[in-house]
Amino acid sequence: MERHNTPVLRWVVIVSAIWIGVAVVRGVTYALTTAAGSPAQLVER
Repeated sequence: MERHNTPVLRWVVIVSAIWIGVAVVRGVTYALTTAAGSPAQLVER
């Protein structure tokens, strides 16, 4: 039964890691865009 649970746990860990990575990347990108990009966007518009 443990062998059946291992793949599931692996998928859960992989999916969780992907979601966390995406969230971190989006957070950093949003922070950089808000900090450095907002003035540039205001100037461009």
